[in-house]
Amino acid sequence: MDGGRGGRSACQLAQNRDITSWPLVNTRFGLLVLTIKSAKHVQWLCGKSLQYRDYGTKIEILRRFPARANARSIVGCSFEFDPVNNILRYSWEGNLTDESLLKGDAAGRRLLAARPACRGIQDFSSVTRVDASSETIREIAHLPPAYGLGQPVVFVAPRDTIYGLSRMFVTVGEESRPKAYVVRTMEEAYRLLEVESPQFSPIPTP
Repeated sequence: MDGGRGGRSACQLAQNRDITSWPLVNTRFGLLVLTIKSAKHVQWLCGKSLQYRDYGTKIEILRRFPARANARSIVGCSFEFDPVNNILRYSWEGNLTDESLLKGDAAGRRLLAARPACRGIQDFSSVTRVDASSETIREIAHLPPAYGLGQPVVFVAPRDTIYGLSRMFVTVGEESRPKAYVVRTMEEAYRLLEVESPQFSPIPTP
């Protein structure tokens, strides 16, 4: 059946059915790729409004609707890692503020410090509002590269405001990040990084 706004959440579905043995399901919603592979992974989606199709043996996520929240809510920053292509992706959503940028950047640096150098994607596709200042962008750009020296990083910025701020970051940090790029879509990011089959899975925020 098809679900939609106000329908059962993926969490509720997980509570009523053993899905730990379900096959991997790669589905695209918006500009992101979602992989469901365990009950724990589905529970990670709690709080997100989803449109899905339930086949009995698997759930196909069709679309994610933006959560209803106060316009001043702090943006969420989640992390996913693709071990096959060695890419850590930051996924930002909601209202992008100075506080959320600094907190998200700090969390990502803690995560990256605990693993070998890798390539990166900064995905701003789900950002709905931008209150971050250019001063904060410059402050972060002057810090050492989080992903490691010489590692390519692609900023996915569909909206003009985010695109401009991302270009500013790349320009300010050009000397220490010569392989930083800004694109409009996730597909462009994959092409730049030569990724044919993304294999992202969520990892806990440190």
